[in-house]
Amino acid sequence: MALTPDATLTYSIGITVDSTGNIYVANFDDATIHKYDSSGRPLLTWSVDQGRTGPSGLAHDADDNIIVALHRLHDHYVEKYSPDGVLLATWATVGGSDGQVGAGPASGPEFIAADRDGNSYITDPVNHRIVSFGPYGTFRRNFAGTAAQPLDGLAVVAVDNEGNVYTESHLEIWKWDPSGTLVGRWFTPVAGALVIDPQDRLLVVDRGIWVLGLPTV
Repeated sequence: MALTPDATLTYSIGITVDSTGNIYVANFDDATIHKYDSSGRPLLTWSVDQGRTGPSGLAHDADDNIIVALHRLHDHYVEKYSPDGVLLATWATVGGSDGQVGAGPASGPEFIAADRDGNSYITDPVNHRIVSFGPYGTFRRNFAGTAAQPLDGLAVVAVDNEGNVYTESHLEIWKWDPSGTLVGRWFTPVAGALVIDPQDRLLVVDRGIWVLGLPTV
């Protein structure tokens, strides 16, 4: 079956697929989320942040609610929507304290992930950490590097079925357990998006797909 390209997707930057196979794509230019069925048929489009701030990352929780990471300096960085595009909650204000996300002059967080309990994990490159929130925005904990080696160039984040959290910094994969304890680091030959498959293998997606090993590595 040949699909007709969607001309309304002018700068697609985030994607997630829910439990029924519906596909959600973030379009940065006009600050919209586009929903498609598993065959690619358009179902719904809605604006995030009232059409002001482009989305940069998408995730979904166990109830198929859509969690959006907003980019650029703003009064909040996370918005949560129902599968039908109804705004349910906003959180992550600007700053460096617990429960906040820092921003430079023109950029903010890029990627977001969610675990099976609905907790979210958003990258905070300005403060060199990943910030985790509960299903409706209650601050949970930070995931950070070490004093000798902070997380620099932080962009991607992924979480597996056990709640272990992963990111990439300077061609190293970092892994924390659910309590926020750093439990491992290893080299990756490429930098790219991080994906956890159904077997909890960690994949790095660049121009190819690199399987880096099981979460027990």
